[in-house]
Amino acid sequence: AVSAPMLKGVDLILVMEKKHKREVSRQMATATGKTFLLGHWQNLEIPDPIGCSAEFFAGVADQLELACRSWAEQIGKL
Repeated sequence: AVSAPMLKGVDLILVMEKKHKREVSRQMATATGKTFLLGHWQNLEIPDPIGCSAEFFAGVADQLELACRSWAEQIGKL
């Protein structure tokens, strides 16, 4: 779970699902403008795999790897 003290002072918050983004905004409204979907650059919402099969986890891991590489590339351009 996320809490307002965890969010204080951070520059970027990456979440997997839109509901996670809403929760961050609920916890700390000032974090809204720095909260993005991890799959932002792919226009993708990455599902939370908790409680799913190993195959589903593997697919999510692939999505996470691509999304993280994309963010690293974009941040590297700054």
